[in-house]
Amino acid sequence: METDQGKSNQSAGEGDIHQQFQNRVIASQLTIRQGGAKTIEANDVTMRQAAALRVNVEQVDASGSALGLVQAQTARLDNSTIAGMYAKGGVTMDQSLSNALVAAGEVNMDQSAAVVLVSKEVKLKSSTTVFLFAQHVEGDVTTLFKSQDAVIFGAVAGLVGGLLMLLSRILRRK
Repeated sequence: METDQGKSNQSAGEGDIHQQFQNRVIASQLTIRQGGAKTIEANDVTMRQAAALRVNVEQVDASGSALGLVQAQTARLDNSTIAGMYAKGGVTMDQSLSNALVAAGEVNMDQSAAVVLVSKEVKLKSSTTVFLFAQHVEGDVTTLFKSQDAVIFGAVAGLVGGLLMLLSRILRRK
């Protein structure tokens, strides 16, 4: 593991962070318990009541954790919050929240929510999305905007925004 806290500490390919915060962590396997890191680069990361701002990993397993921007092959989130994620594989969310989630693989959500969810296949159980873009959706989901509604919403929002900008320019000239 390599960490960056003003100084660089190097050790084996496995690391464990417990009740401390690291600036940058590079490891093949990493476990964070009640701690955090600004940037994580690893193959496998397990997070328990932890936080990370930027995560670039093969696999992440987070429980009771908060993550910023995540790029992963696969992810499992349990009672966790994520700002944005791109997953090349599948994502499983159980009682978790994501602001933006884009997955090439299948997304499974149980009692979870996503503001924007983009995936080819989505399986939901008692979950909510605001904007859902998927080729195949299975399960009981509450979606505020489906694909067509989202396009219309975006067009109207763009039109209103453009009109407000035009109006502000006209008022500034006077």
